[in-house]
Amino acid sequence: MFLNKLQTVVGLGGLLLAAVIPASADVNNGSFLLGEGLGGTNAPGSYSGINYDSSLLLQPGYCNTCSITGWAVTGSVDWIGTYWAAPNAAGQAGGHSVDLDGLEQPGAISQTVTGLTVGNKYDLSFYVNGNSDGTPLPNKNLLVSISNATPSSEGYTPVAYVPANQSLNLWAHEDYVFIANASSVTVEFKSLDNEGSLGTYPGTSFGPVIAGVSLTPEPGFYGVLALSLIGLCFVAARRRSAA
Repeated sequence: MFLNKLQTVVGLGGLLLAAVIPASADVNNGSFLLGEGLGGTNAPGSYSGINYDSSLLLQPGYCNTCSITGWAVTGSVDWIGTYWAAPNAAGQAGGHSVDLDGLEQPGAISQTVTGLTVGNKYDLSFYVNGNSDGTPLPNKNLLVSISNATPSSEGYTPVAYVPANQSLNLWAHEDYVFIANASSVTVEFKSLDNEGSLGTYPGTSFGPVIAGVSLTPEPGFYGVLALSLIGLCFVAARRRSAA
């Protein structure tokens, strides 16, 4: 009798959970493992420069055909491979990253994500660091924007740690929670560092660094209630079996 009641409550909790969790949505290539780099397909090598000025043809990292799968690049960025270690979207070793200051020019990466539920809450999770090879030090300047969302943007000032220290523990994990105002949103990570003169390395070559990006739905109040209900049922079942 008790088992039947328990199964009924768990079943109701599962139905409630399924009803209140927003539609699933996620970014494409959030660990930055896919693309065309100097090392070949899905291999940025040490790093691959994307959208470098053509006058910088002879600079290390220059690549006029490189791209990062799923991400549009404006300005100039560096797709980082073996130059330093980076977390993947699960926060574990093995990801690549993007320095949002390419050579002599700040840049941005963006991607449109579809399949969201209007009015529901989502969590944009990402890891951030700063390139310690040059100024501005100690902090970099980063703006994260999400179109068709509330709030529409948030600023961050990551402290420069990589590549002087490649420990994954020094990457800061950030959660940008927002409400979707449309079924599709555009996520953008943009450097706010000042652009300098070509050929002088004025500090815009060493910017905020992004890694391990993911987008997940938040269950909200009733989702948490359903999870709590299911958890309490399992605790009650264990206590009864131990009695």
